[in-house]
Amino acid sequence: MKSKAFTILILILILASCLFSGCLGGDKIVGTWQSESGEIIITFNKNGTYILTNDDGTNKGKWEKSGDQYLLYNDLGLQLVKAHFIGEDLRLTANVFGFTVNTDYKRIK
Repeated sequence: MKSKAFTILILILILASCLFSGCLGGDKIVGTWQSESGEIIITFNKNGTYILTNDDGTNKGKWEKSGDQYLLYNDLGLQLVKAHFIGEDLRLTANVFGFTVNTDYKRIK
């Protein structure tokens, strides 16, 4: 009887640790992020889509995970940006006219 109770307790602890670590949840990019300047807000949805809002309006697209980074595509399917985590922050990297532009984001939701 004690062995069965111990086994059940171990299974509960394993399940709880998975829930808190995110292994049973969605990808850690899912949520709403704000640029350090506060000018850009981007929301990554569980279904692989994103919505980016800035002073110019709203842009939508799709994202996918590729190894330890994320690839962001516009609504025409063109890859625009790569993203990866630096600690708890998210860094988006874009190549614009031959220049690399990095923008760091903090999770707000």
